[in-house]
Formats: sequence, C-alpha cells, structure tokens
Amino acid sequence: MVGYDECSDCARVEIAKTLIIASELDKLALDSCSDVRIAVAFNPYTDFNTRLILAHDRDSRVRCAVANCEYTDAYILAGMVGDPSFNVCISTAYNQKTPPGALHYLYEDDCWYIRYGIANNNNAFSETLFYLLEDDVEEVRESAMHTLEKRMRKTPEEIQ
Repeated sequence: MVGYDECSDCARVEIAKTLIIASELDKLALDSCSDVRIAVAFNPYTDFNTRLILAHDRDSRVRCAVANCEYTDAYILAGMVGDPSFNVCISTAYNQKTPPGALHYLYEDDCWYIRYGIANNNNAFSETLFYLLEDDVEEVRESAMHTLEKRMRKTPEEIQ
C-alpha cells in the first residue's frame, strides 16, 4: 500500500509540473503532499492568487519554492521578507524581483548569508548597498562594491 501512495504522489507531482490549466493547479495547490505543492509553485501557469496561498503554506519548503521561483510577483516576495524560516529569507534576498524596499528591510539581519544575497541583488537600493559597504563580513562588503560598480558602468541606454 505504501508503494502505491508514493507512485500516486509522483504522478501528481508530474501532473503539477506540466499542467497549464489554472483551475486544476488551484486544486493541486491544496494537495496534502508538499512535493506536489512545490511543483505547483514552480509551474509558470500558476496564477497570482495560488502563488499567494502557497507563500503562506505551513511547509517552509513550499514557501522557499515560491521565493525561488522566477514567476513569483514582487508583491508576494515583499510579503515573504519577514518569514520566520531562514531559507525563505535567503531565497527572498537572492530573488532579483524582490522590491528594493523589502531588501532594505532585510539588510540589518543578523545572518550574513541574507546580507550577502542583498549585496548581490541588482534590485537593491544604492543606499542599502552603501550601508553594506560597512558590513563586518568581507564577502558582503566586496559583493556590495561589485554591485555598485556594475551600476556605474551601465550606459544611459541600459538604465532605461
């Protein structure tokens, strides 16, 4: 009986990865198997409301998948900044779509991995990066400097 359930979960995961009908993805987002919900989070056809529900999932792996997904809206990422899970905060800091204000909120975090993610994020405010230039950790300072240097080298056409 256990093997049957595992195969059933695997089948639902494959369905969640390839499904393009939003209403069916909504149903799979409520599945009891966290692997299915993770597959729904990474599916490009998952709509905003379903991603928002998954961003508040009880399993931190699902929330982390939402924060890592390139299709997640900036509004959802901004709400995930204060997540109690360490991995979700790191994923939010590294996601290039996270709003600059949310990144600024995180820059004083005790964890240097999070500050390092912000220092590498091209979406961070310049002021945030300037604060990170005075960080205790050398890697964070170097990354903030590198990100600021990349901004300085941009041509006016690239900025627009």
